[in-house]
Amino acid sequence: MRPLGAYLRVIDPATGAPVFVPDEIQGALDAARERLDQTEQALVQEQQARQMAEQHVRQAEAELRELRAALARDRQQDAAGEPRS
Repeated sequence: MRPLGAYLRVIDPATGAPVFVPDEIQGALDAARERLDQTEQALVQEQQARQMAEQHVRQAEAELRELRAALARDRQQDAAGEPRS
């Protein structure tokens, strides 16, 4: 005996579209749920990566401010003729 829907299709005469059997509908629903889960996981990973990147940017900006302040102090000391520490 062949599996239901494997060879014969019921066609809706009003639209000409195939009428799906419950197993096909469930399969399509399961596949859609899986794609949704994968998409949500990818979104969470992307958000985590973005947060990490933003934190790295904040850290780099803080380091840059510190280095600029140190450079400004060194230039002031040079201009005043003071020895560097």
